[in-house]
Amino acid sequence: MEGAVGAFVRSIVIFFVLLVFTKILGKREISQLSFIDFVSAITMGDIAANLSYNLEGEMAKGFSSLMVWVFLPFLLSYLALHFKWMRRFLNGNAVVVIRQGKVMEDNLRKVRYSIDDLMQQLRQRNVFHVADVEFAVLEASGQLTVLKKSDMEQPIRRDLSIPSEIRNEPHVVIEDGHINHEALTKANLDPGWLLAELERIGVMLSNVFLGQVDSQGHLYVDLYDDNLPVPVSTHRQATLALLKQSQASLELFALQTGKVSSKGQFERLAGELEEVVRQVQPFLQGGGGG
Repeated sequence: MEGAVGAFVRSIVIFFVLLVFTKILGKREISQLSFIDFVSAITMGDIAANLSYNLEGEMAKGFSSLMVWVFLPFLLSYLALHFKWMRRFLNGNAVVVIRQGKVMEDNLRKVRYSIDDLMQQLRQRNVFHVADVEFAVLEASGQLTVLKKSDMEQPIRRDLSIPSEIRNEPHVVIEDGHINHEALTKANLDPGWLLAELERIGVMLSNVFLGQVDSQGHLYVDLYDDNLPVPVSTHRQATLALLKQSQASLELFALQTGKVSSKGQFERLAGELEEVVRQVQPFLQGGGGG
C-alpha cells in the first residue's frame, strides 16, 4: 500500500511541476512546435513518467534532469527571440513552393514534399486547382500559406448572376513526367486524349512535372523548367470569338434584310445567341495551361 500511496503522491507533485515548467516555456500550438520543443516535450514526459512509478529512483536526480530539459529550450527560445541567425538555425526558413501558378519543384525536393503532400495541403485550404494560386509558402512551422490569384477573389458567381454548376474533383493525371492512369480513368479520359492535348499545346510528357484536369476537361500543366512559359491554348478563346462573330452577323442580317419576317427571325436568333454567349463567356475566357 505504501508503494501505491507513494506513486500517487509523486505523480501529483510531478504533474504540477510539469505544469509550471510548461508555462515557463510558453504557450505554443501543437502545429507550431519546433523540433527542439517536440523533442523536449517527449523527453520531459518520459522523465516525469519514470519519476511517478519508479519509487526507487531519487527525486533529486529526476528533477535535475527535468531542469536541464526546461532550461535548454528556454535558453534557445530566448536567443532565437533576439538573434535572427538563431531563429533560422532552430526553425529554418519559409519556402515558396508555388509562384504564379507554377510549382517550384526544386524547393519541394528541399523540404521533401511530394505532389500528393502539396495537393493535400492545398485541398485543406479549399484550393483544388494549382493554376488558381499566386503564391504558396511552406512556413517554418510546416503550415502552408496560400494566396489565390486576384481574378479568383470576389465577386462570386452569384454577384454576377451566373448560374451555379456542379463541379467534380479535379484529377492529377501527370506526376513527375508519368501518366497517372488511375486518375485518368476517374476523369473518364484516356491516355490518347492526354497525349493529344499535350501535342496540341506543344509540350512533351517528359517535361511535365504536374498535369491536372478540371471538371470541364481542361488540362493544366506545370513544367520542370519554371522559366519556360507554357504555351496557352487558344481553343476556348477562338470558340468565344466565333460565337460573338456569329451573333454580330445575325444582327447585321437583321439590319440589312427587307423582309419583316426574316428580320424578326434574325433578331430572335441573335438574342438567343447573345444569351448563350453570356452564359459560356466565364468558362471560355480562361487559358488552357499555366
